[in-house]
Amino acid sequence: MSRMYAIWTLFGLMVLVATIGILLPRFAQPLSYHNFADQRAWLGIPNFGDVVSTLPFAFFGTWGVWFLLRLSPAEASLRFSDPGERWTYVLVFLGLLLTAFGSSYYHLAPDNGGTGVSPATPS
Repeated sequence: MSRMYAIWTLFGLMVLVATIGILLPRFAQPLSYHNFADQRAWLGIPNFGDVVSTLPFAFFGTWGVWFLLRLSPAEASLRFSDPGERWTYVLVFLGLLLTAFGSSYYHLAPDNGGTGVSPATPS
C-alpha cells in the first residue's frame, strides 16, 4: 500500500465515521450510567475520588508539554529522528491535559446535559 493510498483511505474512513455520527439521531445515556461516580464529598468537592483521580493525567500532561516545548532544536534533533515528531507528542500530552479537565468537569456533577450542573426538579 502506497503512502498516498493509506492517507486517502484514512481520510475516507474519517469522513465516513463523521457522516454517520452526524446523521444518526441523538440518544440519551440511561441515568443509571452516572451511578458509578464516587458519591462522597470531601474538602467541599463533590465526587472527590473521581475528580481527584484525574490529577495524574493533569500532572503528566503538563509535564510532557512543558518538557517538549522547552527542548532546543539541537536537543530535539537528538531525541527525535524527525523534528516534526515532537509536535505529535506535544499534541498527545495536550490531549492528556485536556482529558483531565474534561473528566474533572464531568465528575463534579455527572449528568446527561453536559452542563456539569444537575438539572433542577420542576416545581
